[in-house]
Amino acid sequence: MVPLETALERVVTSVEPLASRTLPLLDADDCVLAEDCIAMRTKPPFAVSAMDGYAVASAPLAGDQLEVVGEVPAGSQYSGKVGVGHAVRIFTGAPIPDGGTHVLIQEETERTGDIITVSDDPGRNANIRPAGGDFTKGDTLIAEGTQLTPQHLALAASGNHAELLVHPKPSVAVMMNGDELAWPDKDAPDDAIIASNGFALATLAQRYGAKLHDLTLIRDDQGELEAYIAQCEADVLVTIGGASVGDYDLIRPALEAQGYALDVPKVALRPGKPTLFGRKGAKTVLGLPGNPVSSMVSAMLFLRPLIDRLAGRNPAPLLPLQKARLAVGVPANGNRAHFMRAISNDEDGIRPVSSQDSSLLRLLGNADVLLYRSAHAPALEAGSTCETLPLPR
Repeated sequence: MVPLETALERVVTSVEPLASRTLPLLDADDCVLAEDCIAMRTKPPFAVSAMDGYAVASAPLAGDQLEVVGEVPAGSQYSGKVGVGHAVRIFTGAPIPDGGTHVLIQEETERTGDIITVSDDPGRNANIRPAGGDFTKGDTLIAEGTQLTPQHLALAASGNHAELLVHPKPSVAVMMNGDELAWPDKDAPDDAIIASNGFALATLAQRYGAKLHDLTLIRDDQGELEAYIAQCEADVLVTIGGASVGDYDLIRPALEAQGYALDVPKVALRPGKPTLFGRKGAKTVLGLPGNPVSSMVSAMLFLRPLIDRLAGRNPAPLLPLQKARLAVGVPANGNRAHFMRAISNDEDGIRPVSSQDSSLLRLLGNADVLLYRSAHAPALEAGSTCETLPLPR
């Protein structure tokens, strides 16, 4: 069997980030920037008022009286010049008139007609934002490789960018497979198994920063499987079930018939041993086991770094484990890495759930972490340090 770390490395290193494309700002959120974002203009482009008040030609003093000779709201300009003894009514964001050196805050004045009197000591703050105080044309606003946030999008827009060159979010299709499966529905046959895994994996893919292409259910029919695989345009096809070597496990032959080159490592993993990975041109397939817990654990381990790699993100640890403390002792582990469903408690630590049967969804729903036990790990006593992988919350 292939060690888990080796299998993860093989999956991640076999793909490259998706080709960059130019997207509108609203579509670029959470994408990775494929080139530096350079300011196409200076901000602010001219000196502007930082406050509502009066532009004056020199630092005023308490008791000074000034004549108001004009007004300049944001979005317009004052054509004249501010002289000594004069003031121009100005509003936040408006350009400073020629000759203006200070903005007197309106709360520090009393106005009677066209005369203002400085009522308080205005201090030394000029209340003027200088041209280029934020950035100047040609500055690098956002570096290549940055994963874009709403703050970055606002910054790009202020630099006069309506679109950005990014690595797009990968699209993921999730295909459930099995004659025994039926969609959740009040009219579902009594003898059917309700298809549940796909909802978890489709949601995980979106949480990991992918776009959901579709979620579908295909019978155990190789022709139908091949037809779906042939028309699927998603960057990543995630299959659930049918990836082993039984008489009705048709995923592998269907993928091979459609030209996918498959890597089928027997991963030393519990739960999740029946896993496959393949490529066809720019398309990727990740085949996961059919048991609910197995598919969830395998997706957390393999799908997250795969999406990260395709999206061009900075590499994260392949196993993002966290330290914790055991509430109870656990026995020595066998020859496969084991991710045990467990519940964390701030007072006494990590406690595995009562059964590790990979078909039991209720226990998975109650758990909030996976307790990681490496292959051949020795027994641990209560109070020992352990490693966990948090479940999505």
